[in-house]
Amino acid sequence: MFIVPKPWRLIAAGLVVCAFSALAAVFVCPQCGYENPDDAVTCLHCGATLPPHAATTETVKQTAPIPATGDNRWYMPANIVEKEMKLAQDYVKTGDVAVARLFFKNAMALDLITDPSVETKRAETILKAIEDCNTRLCQVTGKCPVCKGTGDRTVQSVDMQGNPILKNVIGKGCVMCNGRGYVNKFANQDELKPVLGTGAQRYKMIQEGRKYVTVGGAWVPMALEEKLSVKQTAMLKVATATPCDNCLSFCTVACPTCNGVGKVKCPTCKGTGLAPKDKKSDSNKDKKEKKEIGDSIQGSLAKCLVCNGTGVISCDKCQGGQTIMCPRCNGTGERPACKACDGKGWVPCKKCFGSGKLKDNSICPICRGEGVTLCTACDGEGKKL
Repeated sequence: MFIVPKPWRLIAAGLVVCAFSALAAVFVCPQCGYENPDDAVTCLHCGATLPPHAATTETVKQTAPIPATGDNRWYMPANIVEKEMKLAQDYVKTGDVAVARLFFKNAMALDLITDPSVETKRAETILKAIEDCNTRLCQVTGKCPVCKGTGDRTVQSVDMQGNPILKNVIGKGCVMCNGRGYVNKFANQDELKPVLGTGAQRYKMIQEGRKYVTVGGAWVPMALEEKLSVKQTAMLKVATATPCDNCLSFCTVACPTCNGVGKVKCPTCKGTGLAPKDKKSDSNKDKKEKKEIGDSIQGSLAKCLVCNGTGVISCDKCQGGQTIMCPRCNGTGERPACKACDGKGWVPCKKCFGSGKLKDNSICPICRGEGVTLCTACDGEGKKL
């Protein structure tokens, strides 16, 4: 029998180890996050062409499992965040702003667990995009509250006896909508909920089709879910926690006085442009003036001093700004913070008291050596349930 000399046996063993190491190496697809074998040319999941494998070593290191010591060295690959941003921008172009907004929010959450040593302006870009989506979703058109959608201007005049009568002004449109029958307004919650609800359903189907899974309200590639530490999981949950149920995370609500229009009928002349009738005054001079008004071909109107004859004034609550601060969340758009974890979403591990190790110096099986666990009071969301 042929016996391999010891030096050659060592070399052969080394080759076997190298071979198994090569097989164990993976390459994360920048399109969908799927872990492919190192020698793959196209993604086995989505079929996308993989970039040159010169960057494989760095990618593999970046996506290595969390060390058992609890020292978190893994961060979400930046290309996953940029992919979410790209998808969001695509949906903005198609006009599906409700879905785009959710992709931007997911990108914001995932960006929190990327490498903090790499400075970028992604967060600023995403925040600006979310604000733009909020504006587009909230600015809607609605039926004019003055003319009830007819577009006609109705004014109040007086007859020969001084009694008020209503009539349409021929050739002139409503003072509020200029004859259009509708006005631009800030959407109220009843108008926003169905739009946001159908958008959320479409968004969910899209993410499931990409083989993404939920971590709280965030969506991450299935292959990367197990790599998240407790703190990273909590950060994702806190960032995507269910928003304030009153303002739906928009931080503002439609003014209840003007229903988001920003203007109301003049409280003095009720939108007619006429000064209110003084019941105490009934002199011969007043009667003569009323008769002259009634005899006038145009039916001249007295200018209302409050609205200056326009029939509209700024809403007394929102001062024409069309929005007021949400009374429940005080403008934060979020639910109150969980007191058990101070809004962090995680608490020190009760088994190892935050050390990550047991008395025998072994790794704590509850927190896997991280020293922290998700807060059970808020399920890691950092907000009151």
